Amino acid sequence: MSAHDFDAMQRDFLDGKGIIWFARRLQHCCQPQQKANPIRLTAFLAHPATFVLLTAPAFASPAEDMAKARIASIAKGDLAAITSAYANAATLNRVGGPLDGTYAGPDKMKEIWTKFTTAQGEQEATVAAITEAANPKGATITADVAFADRNTVKVRCVMVYRDGKLADEIWQVNPSAAY
Repeated sequence: MSAHDFDAMQRDFLDGKGIIWFARRLQHCCQPQQKANPIRLTAFLAHPATFVLLTAPAFASPAEDMAKARIASIAKGDLAAITSAYANAATLNRVGGPLDGTYAGPDKMKEIWTKFTTAQGEQEATVAAITEAANPKGATITADVAFADRNTVKVRCVMVYRDGKLADEIWQVNPSAAY
């Protein structure tokens, strides 16, 4: 690889071509039939932006994807999507706010989410932070979310997924949050 090719690759990567493009290009330049310049390659890999991008997670987990889709469904007021995510024996704990309480069963879940979506209308959801803890038995997602339209409701959501379904959910209303 020539110095010009290397500089172009580095410039394109830093301009946002992305990690997949970078991985393919890196694989191409490091194959045995290629005579890559090890000094140039080392300099590229030593660049701080390269380190950050290579050490950051590339893809969200299935549970995190489900949680983000759930947050989007709640913001849109999509009652069918909201209630269909629950496992048969799921519980919802809402801590604080006018809907404070513990709810179980499909009818109660639908009732409480109908009240929420009716009161709030269609909203914009802003996820301030999201984390996951997972093992073979399931995954727990914790998300700090602000739902805004008629009112801004800041919550910490804890969602426990087992076998691809929402088994338990906690909504802690958090009005003093800084997000």
